[in-house]
Amino acid sequence: MKPKEEAKAAVENPIRAKLILDVTYVPGTTHAEEVRSLLQAAGDHLANEGLLTGDGPAEVESWSVHVKVASPKEAPVHVR
Repeated sequence: MKPKEEAKAAVENPIRAKLILDVTYVPGTTHAEEVRSLLQAAGDHLANEGLLTGDGPAEVESWSVHVKVASPKEAPVHVR
């Protein structure tokens, strides 16, 4: 494939990926909002520091971080 064709194919066929991090905390005196904020900041850090692409040629077109802190009756904390 020629470079122009490769570039066109890359734009037409984006890669979509999800990182699922499931964390169970023994909270001590930590509140759920602190946990949510910490995990939100971790996701932002990955994106802002270029850790979603590393040194590769890929470029991030868009990204989002969603943190859900489960109630005690639900599963542990989930990050999408």
